Amino acid sequence: MRRRRKITLACLAIASILYVGLVKAQNLYRVRIMGKNDLAYALCSFIACHHGRFPTGLNELIDAGIAIPGENGAMRIAQSDCWEPEGKVYGEPLPAWFLDETAIAWGADLASLKVDGSRVVDSDGNSVQLITFVDDANVPSSLSRIIVEQARRYFPDAP
Repeated sequence: MRRRRKITLACLAIASILYVGLVKAQNLYRVRIMGKNDLAYALCSFIACHHGRFPTGLNELIDAGIAIPGENGAMRIAQSDCWEPEGKVYGEPLPAWFLDETAIAWGADLASLKVDGSRVVDSDGNSVQLITFVDDANVPSSLSRIIVEQARRYFPDAP
C-alpha cells in the first residue's frame, strides 16, 4: 500500500513538473513568435507613417504611439492609424529580455539600401541586417528585405 502511494505521488510530481515546463515553453514560444511579428509591424508602421524613414530609436516608436511602455521595461505594440497591414498585431507585452536580445539598426538610411535577391545590401554591396533576433538566423534577412520593400512601395522617392 505504501509503495503504491509513493509511486502515485512520484507520478503526480513528474506530471506537475512536465506541465509547468510545457506551459513555460509555450509562453516563451508565444512571446518569440508574436514578438517578432509585432516588432516587424511596428517598424513597418513607423516607416509608413513617417514617409519611408526608419526610426532612430525605441523612444521614437513610443513618441509615435506605436510602442507603449509597460511594467519592468516591457513594451506593447499598438495598431497604427496610418497603415493597415495584411497581418495583425497581437499586442502582447514584449518583455525587456526580448527587446534586449533583439538588435535593430536604429536610424538606418533606407534610401542607401537596396534589395539584392533575398538580402539587403548597402551601396558597397555589403549585406545589411536591419533587425536581428538571437534565436533565429533566417528571420533577419527576410525582415530586412520586407522593411526596405515597404519603404520603396509606399515612398519610392523617400530620402
